[in-house]
Amino acid sequence: MIEVYPNLFVGSKLDFYLLCEKDWYVITASNQVHHDLLGWLDKNHPNYHFVQFDSRLILNLIDAREERLIAKQCIDVALNFIRTHSDRKILLHCNLGRSRSPGIAFLYLASLGILDKQFHKAITQFRKIYPEFWPGEGIYRFLEKNYLEYQSGKL
Repeated sequence: MIEVYPNLFVGSKLDFYLLCEKDWYVITASNQVHHDLLGWLDKNHPNYHFVQFDSRLILNLIDAREERLIAKQCIDVALNFIRTHSDRKILLHCNLGRSRSPGIAFLYLASLGILDKQFHKAITQFRKIYPEFWPGEGIYRFLEKNYLEYQSGKL
């Protein structure tokens, strides 16, 4: 688990299990955890993309090979959750802490204007902050396609 910005920590499922602090807020970026909790939901269900329980946000976010399968709604609700609770410690985790959760943190830092305006330079810059960042193909393409939109701070 690495603190990538004050109060924002990125890590893996193991980090979540080892975290004993009750006052932390948690974002779980894992479709498997979402399905384990809610079962397989119809795409029209109000909790299909995410569900929130107090200080816990669980995203139905897959680490797909195709960018079109990455749900922008999941990314946006996670970024809003981070902004809303930035005064609290937040653990943002996925299974391995390599793709989905650091991808969201990458976009958060971009939205604050902390990262370079050029996508490839920003990736290099973020890897210095979070060396475990190795996004899957779909996450990488999503980040590349949407970077300027998030980086502009319009969201």
